[in-house]
Amino acid sequence: MQKTAVCTTREAWDRAADMYQAGLFQSYDWGILMEELPGTSFHPVRLTTDGGQVIYLPLFEQKGVLSGNMIGYGGVISDRPISFAWLQSEIKAIFGRNISRMLLPYGQTSFTEESGEAWTEKATQILTLPDTFDELWTGISGKARTAVRYAEKENTVTRLIGRKELGAFYELYKEHTAAIGAAYVLSEGFFQKLLDLFSDRMFWIGAYQEETLISSSIFLYDRSHFYYWQNVNSPAGKKAQASYLLMRDALQFAICRKLQWADFGYSHSKEIARPKRYWGAEEKQCRLFAKTE
Repeated sequence: MQKTAVCTTREAWDRAADMYQAGLFQSYDWGILMEELPGTSFHPVRLTTDGGQVIYLPLFEQKGVLSGNMIGYGGVISDRPISFAWLQSEIKAIFGRNISRMLLPYGQTSFTEESGEAWTEKATQILTLPDTFDELWTGISGKARTAVRYAEKENTVTRLIGRKELGAFYELYKEHTAAIGAAYVLSEGFFQKLLDLFSDRMFWIGAYQEETLISSSIFLYDRSHFYYWQNVNSPAGKKAQASYLLMRDALQFAICRKLQWADFGYSHSKEIARPKRYWGAEEKQCRLFAKTE
């Protein structure tokens, strides 16, 4: 097999990503951001098959484990599906070990074969966005509309989050992650880098009561998708149901941007999944490869 250069240039990567309309989580910038995670390296892999097909793969190395995605989706950038077995053989020849994990976005076919015991499915919630917000608003569950009105009655107001608000956000983030017993905590530098790299592909909003930040959500987007990426709440934010107000504003933004789908992501519990359904999201299955060596 012909192997061509691990670690291609940003310019070559961006050209390919633009040509094949790659998703946000396959971008070079996302790889750079992931290097803010402890012990994580981004390898922008470029390979060429014997038939001359060029493929790009965002590969992440963390504690000796290779992953085809990191805090988001993965998959190859190319003009057509490739053999996963071929990809594994190429990666092992270069790195000395196989890819252990890769989560593909719903609807993307990266490989000619996605079968075997290591391939399973992971659920996400997808909302098809209508042409106007009024269409969405009249079609959602009354529980979502009631929650929005309740948040407004509680004198909750929303504002965009930028660098000036980052300190207050991070204090809320630490409070939230401690309360839920999160497995990992992102650094403040991570969120600073997120602002640096994705300010033009981000809708970051906060909910306030009397100038106190009580809830915040981060949404990311590419050409077609709007990703519900992060949400944090204080007890006051939960009580005021502030997240519903944030979601209303976010979906208004996404529809104005003419985006096609809102991806609400995986839910760890029925309690988290329920509000997503109130907004009209439907469960879809993403292909997941997970195998330890």
